[in-house]
Amino acid sequence: MSQLSIAPKGTRLRRAMSQLSIAPKGTRLRRAIYEQASTYQLGELTRTFKPSISNPLLIIAVLLGGIILDIIVLAAIAYFTGFVFYILLFFPLMVAFWAVRALRTFNVRCYVFKNGFIYARGRKYRVVRWDEVVAVFQKHSAGRYSSSHTYTVRVQKGREIQIGSAVTRVIDLGTMIQREVTNLLLPRAIASYKSGETLSFGKVDVTIQGVNNSKEMIPWDQIDAIEVRNGLIVVQKYGRVVKWSTVREHETPNVYVLQNLVNYAVKNR
Repeated sequence: MSQLSIAPKGTRLRRAMSQLSIAPKGTRLRRAIYEQASTYQLGELTRTFKPSISNPLLIIAVLLGGIILDIIVLAAIAYFTGFVFYILLFFPLMVAFWAVRALRTFNVRCYVFKNGFIYARGRKYRVVRWDEVVAVFQKHSAGRYSSSHTYTVRVQKGREIQIGSAVTRVIDLGTMIQREVTNLLLPRAIASYKSGETLSFGKVDVTIQGVNNSKEMIPWDQIDAIEVRNGLIVVQKYGRVVKWSTVREHETPNVYVLQNLVNYAVKNR
């Protein structure tokens, strides 16, 4: 079964309608979403994520309105004061930049179900079941005026889906994905740890002796917890923070699994 799929054309509606219960009352889904959810047995819809403005006509209206308003303000200031505020000339460029980005992602949707999710962009659909996910990467970056959040979901055979700030509340979406994947992967990780296997999370290895980054081994009796701070994986050691500058959050798969596994090992050392 392919975990990344394009919605098949000509699929009969009754195939999807057989699982009308996947959508809570008051929620409307397109036929293709019903079909995909039914085909991959995703279960009930729990939440839908989309851009803050998903109507292209509204985006164009905001663009035109912003340009017109800027021209009126610029003309009024020049008329009454005789001065030209050149900084206002950049406002239409800023609005145009925003509109281009918004028009590129207005049709992005992410439908989260009990057993997986569907990432849709226009008429293209990527279907992922939780039990097909092998790794989740997360990247958070903050600037002076804005921040970005990206989650990369890697499924079997190395295929990936990247979900970014095109949808609102993307952190909530990423947390839901991390939680569901962790619920499936953590029991296996604990079983492998108890059997003496080495579990690798990018540059971080977890063994029965402790945690290491290929340069430094920290035994379990010195570890309190493992955290993410400012994009780096850090270890709470004897009540102080040990930063591993070479271990970055966005390069570390399944950070939630790693944290929970370390917590388990610390409690059972």
